[in-house]
Amino acid sequence: MRERCRNRQDPSTEALLQYPLKSLSFVFKIGFLLVLLSPSLALSGEVTMDDLVKRNSLSYKKFSHVPFTGMVSEKFKRGSFRNGKKHGFWVSYDNDGIVFENWTGTYKNGVKVK
Repeated sequence: MRERCRNRQDPSTEALLQYPLKSLSFVFKIGFLLVLLSPSLALSGEVTMDDLVKRNSLSYKKFSHVPFTGMVSEKFKRGSFRNGKKHGFWVSYDNDGIVFENWTGTYKNGVKVK
């Protein structure tokens, strides 16, 4: 009878053996959900000014109801938006590739500060 008790696993030990598998499965599920819920990371591509539309003085990506946040890059302009407004350093070029000083500067909440 004593041998039978020794071979039999304690229920708490069995739970400990299953815990790493459950936690690993949980991590994979969370990672998969993050990839699905962030299409900007999964399907990132260059955004140009032609991809944006202006509504109520805010910029939106076409077919979106959320103000655009991210980088914009095209032939003559490069900069970023935050919550639909220009934010950070923006640089513009003329046809010869020379920096166009009038439209180059630092923006904060859509207002040129430098």
